Amino acid sequence: MKKLLFLLTAFWGFTLACGGTIDPDEVSKKITAGSSAEDDAKVYCKCMKGALKADSLEKTEKIAEACESNIMQAIEQKLNKVDESKVAAFGKEFHTQKKACMEKLRKKYSKKIGDIKKDVHRQNVLIDIDSIKTAQIAYEAQGGAYTECQPYPPKPSGRSPQPWVSAESGGFATINYKADVDVFGSYSVTVAADGMDFTVTGVSDIDGDGVYATYTATSRSKAQLITGKDIY
Repeated sequence: MKKLLFLLTAFWGFTLACGGTIDPDEVSKKITAGSSAEDDAKVYCKCMKGALKADSLEKTEKIAEACESNIMQAIEQKLNKVDESKVAAFGKEFHTQKKACMEKLRKKYSKKIGDIKKDVHRQNVLIDIDSIKTAQIAYEAQGGAYTECQPYPPKPSGRSPQPWVSAESGGFATINYKADVDVFGSYSVTVAADGMDFTVTGVSDIDGDGVYATYTATSRSKAQLITGKDIY
């Protein structure tokens, strides 16, 4: 998911002037020894435009990653046969042509890109919760006990993530859990009265509208969203 977000942020402005889309499996037929840097940039544009037009996050991720891999591989193979003195100029022109189209596609697909970003951040909240669950189980297996954790960070961050500071994370430090990257959620753990189970809860406000999304997991269940899909 994080790779998808990188792709759509780094390459999100692909030309509208090129029109249409290209399947990732077809790009090697378009990137040839005789194609120019501008031609290859248009192929890249059409392929990534197809990713943005996909009807689900999963399809968008799959197409975007295939476009990136197939196109860069085709260009690398092509440049291996080109005089070395021309490689730098080709690369500069290729990236210039991509950059020239960025703003047009960003405007046309700004809502779609925004929705994808929110979905990616939501998936990361779910991953965080499952990681906390794993840490609890591992801590208990090593001779500890399921441990309650007060909400940390204390409140969801809104549209920008917050750093995870282990020294301030309370029970999470006890169970040896630390988020690898900044987080969008606020997480807590409650333990059943008999000590035999626990519930990890996460809340987020990724779109910053003041309405919190809630997610949960237990020792026996994976993280899941329990509020509406339209709440982030």
